[in-house]
Amino acid sequence: MQRAILCLLAGFSGMLVMTGPALSDPLTIYAEPYPGYAADLNGEIRGAGADQVHAIMKAAKIDYRMELTPWARAYSATTWDPHTCAFAANHTEERDKLFKWVEPLGAGKVVLIRRKGADVNPKTLEEARAYVVGVQRGDYGADYLTKQGFANLDFAADFSLTLRKLEKGRIDLALTSEAAFIAESAKGRPVEPVMTLPAALYALICNTAVPDDTINALQHALNGLILNGTQDAIYQQYGMPAQKLGDLVKKMD
Repeated sequence: MQRAILCLLAGFSGMLVMTGPALSDPLTIYAEPYPGYAADLNGEIRGAGADQVHAIMKAAKIDYRMELTPWARAYSATTWDPHTCAFAANHTEERDKLFKWVEPLGAGKVVLIRRKGADVNPKTLEEARAYVVGVQRGDYGADYLTKQGFANLDFAADFSLTLRKLEKGRIDLALTSEAAFIAESAKGRPVEPVMTLPAALYALICNTAVPDDTINALQHALNGLILNGTQDAIYQQYGMPAQKLGDLVKKMD
């Protein structure tokens, strides 16, 4: 399976020229830099999220280019640019009508983490409000914690910056997905979980002007990726647990 993934993803460092559902211009896909999900690896954007998006774009024969950019910019551009998509977004009721959705790129618990050994031990969200929590600008996590009454939020452009602040003791806690935490722990990063928060569903979002035929083709490709086990294999390749979303996809289909 890993060899098949590598063959499928070979050559994604530049623009892909394909023939798919009609688009006047290639799509720009913005990827949020995030450990395990999207990063520049030897000149190519790779990761559990990026590899899935590359694969479904290829399967659907969509012209596109991918660019790493902070989430706040990616999210904003996708609201107004008719040729733009971005990942990975949490699907919430507030966001539902703002975009067209291709999902799930992943799903799982969200966790508050601390520097390993730090004397930071909140047991409830109420107790956690007393600490400085690192989040990313424009991210679902920042919106969620704000709604929960968190006032001591430390904003960064991407999670790598948040993680460095946590390791240096400049913030007390950081919010991340459980899968990303597992991947970073496996690399020896000195972090550990403190609290588990409600699960989230991750998606590729596209501007509402992107044709439905394009969205349907991408969704069909993603469904196939999940049902044939490729999504799980991609996650495991990056040290994260298999998502096992086949049953969810069958219900959504």
